[in-house]
Amino acid sequence: LGAGDGRLYKIFQKENIKFHSYTALDISEKMLHNHPGNIKKITGNLDENLPLKDNTFNLAFSFFVIEHIKDIDHLFGEVERILQPGGIRII
Repeated sequence: LGAGDGRLYKIFQKENIKFHSYTALDISEKMLHNHPGNIKKITGNLDENLPLKDNTFNLAFSFFVIEHIKDIDHLFGEVERILQPGGIRII
């Protein structure tokens, strides 16, 4: 969430961290173009309802994003909504 320019994805690849699937969501389509073509890319605003299905993800992470969010409680509620039971959020 707040995928930015893809640098964290590149770090995960370098460290050989494997994901079953990876979805990058960012408000900027331009930033999403920096991500590899083989991952799902979604344009969305973290201050609004996330364009993601309920109980879909087992991990949601955001770095360098929280200071840009107007309604933290809304974002946290959306993260809980999209996470599967027992899912992990790293913010």
